[in-house]
Amino acid sequence: MECPDLEQLAAFQTDAVDAAQRRRIGEHVAACDACRRELAALESAASAVASLPVPAMPDDLWPGIAARLTPRPHPVMVWWRALAGAGVLTVLLLGSIQAYRASQPLPMASTTASSLVTRHEFLAAQDPLTDRASLGVMIISQEERP
Repeated sequence: MECPDLEQLAAFQTDAVDAAQRRRIGEHVAACDACRRELAALESAASAVASLPVPAMPDDLWPGIAARLTPRPHPVMVWWRALAGAGVLTVLLLGSIQAYRASQPLPMASTTASSLVTRHEFLAAQDPLTDRASLGVMIISQEERP
């Protein structure tokens, strides 16, 4: 077996390997002076870190952090609110336009078109085969006259 890397040796030292790896690395370390020295250095570093004093945290640490945190609305909620507002404004605008148009009087038809419609109704009452196409022909022919 070739020498394990530093990460594998650290995992071996902290028992973070499975039984098969532990046996393989253990056999290798027993036979390899370089890996034994590396493992001893890791154990020395671990004991040095363990001997360091644990600093006491001030009692007001978390309240100080929490006071600086401000709740922010989720970005998706902001977009949904904006979209809903735009929809409401659109409905109100279209409703206002429709109400305005409904309140306006319809434009009056020209006298010649009105007379042609009256004439067509008269002819249609006399002849049931008269259709609306004949009315269109009469209006077009009336418009072409100077």
